Amino acid sequence: MTESTGKLPPVLQGAAIVPEYRTYLIDQNNCISAPAKTVECAGDFDAIDKAKHLVDGHDVELWEGDRLVMRFFHDPRKK
Repeated sequence: MTESTGKLPPVLQGAAIVPEYRTYLIDQNNCISAPAKTVECAGDFDAIDKAKHLVDGHDVELWEGDRLVMRFFHDPRKK
């Protein structure tokens, strides 16, 4: 937003801004094990709901920009 008017710049007026999130699969050595998957969501709650379904034998990290939203830990007892 511009400070003087409190409105969006003309280029963004009327445009829907959808946050872009990335999910990373984390291996047992605490390293990223696959390329990030990009997910567009309405907000954190929507992104968290989608990311938690990716936990399957590995941990998953959910990021929005440079902000870690949440890390999901897998249960090693479940196969």
